[in-house]
Amino acid sequence: MYVHGHSAGGTNPSLVEAMSLGLPVLAFDVSFNKATTEHKAVYFADKAELKKHINATRIGTWKALGQEMQAIADRRYNWAVIAKKYNYLINKVFSSERSASKAGLRPQLSDLSHKELVQHQLGQYGALTMFYEEEK
Repeated sequence: MYVHGHSAGGTNPSLVEAMSLGLPVLAFDVSFNKATTEHKAVYFADKAELKKHINATRIGTWKALGQEMQAIADRRYNWAVIAKKYNYLINKVFSSERSASKAGLRPQLSDLSHKELVQHQLGQYGALTMFYEEEK
């Protein structure tokens, strides 16, 4: 079992690595952990809930959860999928008419529609302000 106690961040590499190893995941109950595990891990909000899940969950449930986590990781977090997403973003952002400015090429990732980003499993980028972008 992998206990993921992170309460801030995004798609955490240690969580994805545990999933790819087929470990059942018991994760802190925050939105980005749920998104990474497709809402299929076991979640805890405090120490008491963590202890309850560890003591009450059956071995067979943990084994099945580990297989589920590995299937998610194999499908979503492999280099072919990641490269395809980067390729999409780079082509989309740099082909945009908004990209050209007097100062040169200035991609505006957060200007892409949320619907389109979600369609390509990139919804987490819809609300970002990049370091070179001005606050809206």
